[in-house]
Amino acid sequence: MLRRETAGDLAAYEVEDDFEANELFQRNGWTDGLPIVAPTPERVVWFLEAVGLTADDEVGTESVRQRRISAGKVAVNAVMAGCLPTYMPVVVAIVQALCAPEYSLHGASSSTGGSAPFIIVNGPIRRQYAAEILRERYHVREVVWRRKYDFSRPAPAALLAELSACDAIIAGIGD
Repeated sequence: MLRRETAGDLAAYEVEDDFEANELFQRNGWTDGLPIVAPTPERVVWFLEAVGLTADDEVGTESVRQRRISAGKVAVNAVMAGCLPTYMPVVVAIVQALCAPEYSLHGASSSTGGSAPFIIVNGPIRRQYAAEILRERYHVREVVWRRKYDFSRPAPAALLAELSACDAIIAGIGD
């Protein structure tokens, strides 16, 4: 339930439940039309705690208009997008990268050519997030990562024997 509380400069609204919160956001044009997760004060604090920030801490500044982007606003948007609190360090890093002068956020966001940032999360953290999603959403008991080093040849018999004990296998190519 959203309550009439504030966290820093964040406004709060009184609604009955998450469904009504979604309707409020839709009516006011505060979303892109997709369903949202209601950014309750408790959820926002949970996300801020994941990165050790307060709602008023600055994450970045949009360079042309000098608009300050607070951690509270980043957390509200991460909650609404359906992120998990453990994603918050990556979300903050992405906002900081978008605000870096080298990126030229103003150029990308004001283009009449339809520019849209595309972000790929890579490295060890992607495995951590994938495992969390499999455990939390699909109740997978254990996630096992194996790598076949030569994509042009069949998997070795020992690897196939080890994987035969698994209930499901997700295969993919790429780093």
